[in-house]
Amino acid sequence: PPPPPPGGYDFSGFDVEDFSDFFQELFGGGLFGSMGRRRPRKGRDLRAELPLTLEEAFHGGERVVEVGGRRVSVKIPPGVQEGSTIRLAGLGGPGDPPGDLLLTVRLLPHPVFRLEGQDLYAILDVPAPIAVVGGKVRAPTLEGPVEVTIPPRTQAGKKLRLKGKGFPGPGGRGDLYYEVRVVIPEHLTPEEEELWRKLKEVRYAGA
Repeated sequence: PPPPPPGGYDFSGFDVEDFSDFFQELFGGGLFGSMGRRRPRKGRDLRAELPLTLEEAFHGGERVVEVGGRRVSVKIPPGVQEGSTIRLAGLGGPGDPPGDLLLTVRLLPHPVFRLEGQDLYAILDVPAPIAVVGGKVRAPTLEGPVEVTIPPRTQAGKKLRLKGKGFPGPGGRGDLYYEVRVVIPEHLTPEEEELWRKLKEVRYAGA
């Protein structure tokens, strides 16, 4: 046979199997064996909304929800806010590893309270006599009703603050603010109406 070219190698005597065996012995199959395998690919993250009442968001806890036909348990941190994301690792699309399930919190409207940041706001009805001379009224909170002291001569629209009765958060609890709404009685007994007439005569003589 003709001599090999300068600086080269002559493989004319090898058949295909010999060639394969040669590289198998030389590289242990690692070079060409890995070229045909695909690398593991992480599954796709899935997204869904998690509607919560203000009470659920305030207290936190565990809740079972149905997402994509699956029932999953969700741990809700106390004081979770609108738009927050709760991540459930491994519950997303299939893959290696599986993706995550991302739940976006949506707070449902509340009939009494409005949430701004960590502060709560509500309307507080105060009977007219108590607004004039002062006294106590029962007021709602997310932890149950409490008694609130009304100062004498409280005007409609006045703001009253309950410190530390708002939403929990990293820096502590927010505050709860009441806006006073003075309530005039719709139904009076004859004695009550007479008292109001006397008050009018004393306060607004000739009116």
